[in-house]
Amino acid sequence: MSAVMVSNTEMETVFVRLLDEGTDVMRPVQAERIRPEIFRLFEPADYDPEYEKWEFVPGSLVRCEIRHINNEVIPVVVEMVEPV
Repeated sequence: MSAVMVSNTEMETVFVRLLDEGTDVMRPVQAERIRPEIFRLFEPADYDPEYEKWEFVPGSLVRCEIRHINNEVIPVVVEMVEPV
């Protein structure tokens, strides 16, 4: 999992499932780590809710689990959580 620092905030890439795609599709999304498994999803500049329907929308506080997909280990968003 890659991470970059942006204004004292550690940004990481997590994967959000896209809905209504006809097949399983996940989109890489930048997120702020809040706690070990908890992240806040950021809205990318190219986000268009008319074009992509995310399972969890930008700004959501979510929990990730590590999943093994296509011989890769990636953090996948699995549920929304209540604010801390």
